Amino acid sequence: MIDRGGDVLMLLGARTDADTGCVLVYRTEDLEHFSLANTLATDEKFGYMWECPDLAELGGRGFLLCCPQGIAHEEHRYQNEHQCGYFALEGDVASDARVGAFEQWDYGFDFYAARTLRCADGLEKLEIYVDGSVLEVFVNDGYATMTSRLFGSSERTVVDAFDGAGSFCQMGSFVISEA
Repeated sequence: MIDRGGDVLMLLGARTDADTGCVLVYRTEDLEHFSLANTLATDEKFGYMWECPDLAELGGRGFLLCCPQGIAHEEHRYQNEHQCGYFALEGDVASDARVGAFEQWDYGFDFYAARTLRCADGLEKLEIYVDGSVLEVFVNDGYATMTSRLFGSSERTVVDAFDGAGSFCQMGSFVISEA
C-alpha cells in the first residue's frame, strides 16, 4: 500500500488469462472500496507472472520494482529461476503510466523481492560495498542494512557486470586469499 496523501494505491502482481505478467494498480480513499486505476504491462509478453511489486521514486522519476517469472534464459541475463529488477515508468502510475525496458538488479542467484524503504523526510539512499567475500548494503545511512557472504574461487579474480542490454564489462579486480 502506498499513501499518496489523499488516496492510497495497492499494487498486485498478476497473471492474465493469456499467461502474461502484469501489475494491477488499485486506488482507494477509505481502505474499504478499491477500483482498478491502471494495468502496468509490456507491449510484448514478458513472463507469465510479475510478483512482489513496489514503487520507488528517485530524482523525480518513478520505477516499478517486481519479480517477473517465466523469462527465457539468455547467455548473460535471466539466469535465475525468477528474476528481480525494475521498469522505469513514464506517466502517473495510477492512471496513464507505461513501463520501459526491464533491468535486472543483479545477475546472481540470491536476490528476490526487492523492497524500498521510505524515511519520514523522504530520503532514499543506497550504498553497496564489496570487500573480499563480504557484500554489505546500507539503506539511508544505515537505517536498514544487509550483509551477505560471496563465495569465489582463486581462479576467478574479477567481478563481471552486464548492463541491461547484455553488454559485458569488468568492474575491477580483487584478490581472493586463503584464510
